[in-house]
Amino acid sequence: MINHILSGFTGKFTWVFLVLLILSCSKSEVEEHLEEVFGEEVITSDEDENLQDDDSDNDDSSDDNDSNSENLGVITAKVNGNDFHTPEMEGFRFGSLDRQDQLYYLAIGGFDISGGFADAKYIYIYLIGDDFDKLKAGKSWNSTITDLTAEGAWGVYIEDANSENEDDAEVAIALDDTQEIEVHITAFDFETQLISGEFSFTGTDEDSNNNYQITDGKFTNISLKYQNN
Repeated sequence: MINHILSGFTGKFTWVFLVLLILSCSKSEVEEHLEEVFGEEVITSDEDENLQDDDSDNDDSSDDNDSNSENLGVITAKVNGNDFHTPEMEGFRFGSLDRQDQLYYLAIGGFDISGGFADAKYIYIYLIGDDFDKLKAGKSWNSTITDLTAEGAWGVYIEDANSENEDDAEVAIALDDTQEIEVHITAFDFETQLISGEFSFTGTDEDSNNNYQITDGKFTNISLKYQNN
């Protein structure tokens, strides 16, 4: 079912394919691919700590760095009580908004690489709305998608995405595994294409039978790539 859905929404699921690539790549290959995608050298968690130490010694540039980080957006959540947090680097969170008359498709996702690329985690939220004029602060979803032309929401959570054994990589909650989901938009600026909100969802990995609860989810100032078809 997942592959069928993805084949019909290739443009909207570009980043899902990046996740699938991570499932089958070694750490070095992942780093090389991300460097190619983002056009710059990928910073590992150890290097990032060194950069943070260097930044503390450069007070003159701290204001500029703070200004840039404010525009990056962030996604945070608890996964079975454990922290999920996208890094303060470009390219590790994304958003897209595709409109077809009043029908629209909103996608928001991001990576947590705090444990390194070998332990990368990924959260992805896919929303469908049937009245574009109501896409504003206060808009909510509380049911899963049953029809691709009607309102609903899906959640995806992936962990151990770069396992040495591909069979051990765990797509914990896939598109058709979402059992309960709630998403609430807290801010949306159509002119700047920045969106913020809160989310939670639950599901069971059909292979391991492990239950996952994604709680206290927040996405803040996520930049959307807008397309009006």
